[in-house]
Amino acid sequence: TEIRESYVDTLLALDSAQSSSERGIDFVPKNAVNSNLLDNWSSSLTRPESVEWLQIDMGGPQAVQEIYIKWDEAYAASYTLQVATERVNCRPNGRSCPNSWTTIKTVTGKTNSDPTMDVFGRSTTDVADVPQGVRYARILLNQRAPGHNNFSIYYVKIYREKMITDYEPTATSCGATLADATSNLISKYNSFSAITYYDTSGFVLISEPSNRWQLRSDPCVFTVEPNYVLESRSARLGVPPEEEPHHRRRLAIPEFNLRDDAPANWGLERISSMGGRNGKYIWFHEGVDGHIYTFDTGVYPDSYEWQNYDGSVDRFAEGVVCTGGATDYQYTNHGTHVASIAMGLKTGTAKSSLIHPMQVLDRYGKGSTKTFLCALEKMLQDGIAWNAANAPKKYRGIVNLSLGVNGHSDALDHAVSLLTDSGYTVTIAAGNNDGNACFYSPYHPSAITVGALRDDTSRSKGENDKTSNSNYGPCIDVWAPGENVLGAANTGEFDRASLSGTSVASAFVAGTAALFFEQINTKNYSPLELSPLVKEFLINKAEINALGNIGYGSHNKMLQTTVSKCEINSHCEKGLTCISDGTCRDLKKPLNKRLKKKS
Repeated sequence: TEIRESYVDTLLALDSAQSSSERGIDFVPKNAVNSNLLDNWSSSLTRPESVEWLQIDMGGPQAVQEIYIKWDEAYAASYTLQVATERVNCRPNGRSCPNSWTTIKTVTGKTNSDPTMDVFGRSTTDVADVPQGVRYARILLNQRAPGHNNFSIYYVKIYREKMITDYEPTATSCGATLADATSNLISKYNSFSAITYYDTSGFVLISEPSNRWQLRSDPCVFTVEPNYVLESRSARLGVPPEEEPHHRRRLAIPEFNLRDDAPANWGLERISSMGGRNGKYIWFHEGVDGHIYTFDTGVYPDSYEWQNYDGSVDRFAEGVVCTGGATDYQYTNHGTHVASIAMGLKTGTAKSSLIHPMQVLDRYGKGSTKTFLCALEKMLQDGIAWNAANAPKKYRGIVNLSLGVNGHSDALDHAVSLLTDSGYTVTIAAGNNDGNACFYSPYHPSAITVGALRDDTSRSKGENDKTSNSNYGPCIDVWAPGENVLGAANTGEFDRASLSGTSVASAFVAGTAALFFEQINTKNYSPLELSPLVKEFLINKAEINALGNIGYGSHNKMLQTTVSKCEINSHCEKGLTCISDGTCRDLKKPLNKRLKKKS
């Protein structure tokens, strides 16, 4: 069930991509544009005598399977191979750098009679215990070959694990049901199961580490992964600002335009205006009948943001607690803030959608693959039950994933595909590693992956740059505000706080997706068609080529909530509507007498 054609082929060539530090050289692949293959560098390299180590930045976390080092004549008679995960924001400029190094192997006594290719891999157990999400590899050069003053390496290839994602176990020998298949695997590998997820077709297995590779090659298994650590994708939690009295913050909607002349945060302004901010928030639809699921920490249930316009509180729907306690929301604000940006009455976009808090992260913002699958199971059951009771209508489900693992997970990526195939629109925070978003899970092309933008009032045309630590690259579909955005806090009914990160940006997109979902007559579509349709609407309405520095290979598309692409969407007076040519008109009256005569 594995292929090995996916690798990082990084030749250590001196060029503009290198940066020197102490007595070593650090290399960053220049064109790390997809998660399968990094561009080749194709010339040999001779090292100066002063260099004592060679470090490779692979551009993002990898599940390392094998490492190949091909030497020229000036080989290293003794050297040490090491790998490291990334430690975020440990440099002044905000870029990630290596965490503590793990030694794979130290080679000594190498001679010119030895093969010029050194291989370190699973077959030799050298990389069996490599930490999750390796981003850096380092060669410590200890001793030169006899008669040589330099080190000379032709190339380094690093192969990463890659599952065949279109493979589905179908063998009848696996068992008639998931329960049978689980029982058979438990017995076969002398293990036991903690929990089985029937709608998700997965289970948590407790077994010896040595069984991992046998399980992965079993025809009844799609993938086997550790119970990876999930983390929230926020960058910073601000201090709640002083607020005006709550009775002055009730939102009134004018009769003709869905418009707020005093939006609660700058993000609402930016996503409803082509170009720079203009002090207003304009939107269409309300996200009626939308069900927004936040896979996050707990959500404070008594916030004013969950109210309807009439003051009733019935938009806080049933969720599930998959880790921690039912009151963990009081220890962390992440889930509450994200939910308010998606569907808060004052701070959010989908002001009539329901929120389903799926607590998959604990009070410290930590979860696991297991807690993710727990919430996934509950949500799929909600959709199945609703569709059965309301056919031929379909469930308007939106899932916001403001979390992720530090690397690649086939299980999480497959789960996203399962959701979109079931009719759910999925929005994913791209992550805050200042790296290529393609290297991080969860991800799937059918979902909407979101990068975060910083606020910049000095640029009148809205040329926002990405935040300093937002991930970037071709796997990001759209950008949204993600710096110092005001939302609900977990400390009181009317309290607010500022939060930054791709978590916030993804929440803006989740709420906007609910607006587009509302205009779809779900009776006319199958569940398989719904997610692509919502994504198409949202991407086609985005503002293009307006943003500033958003990273190499990124699509220049800015989230928009307005129904027409007016030059300035929110410049019209109350009672007037901005139409496609940018003019403001009273739609109750004819255009003018001359046009009326011609018609």
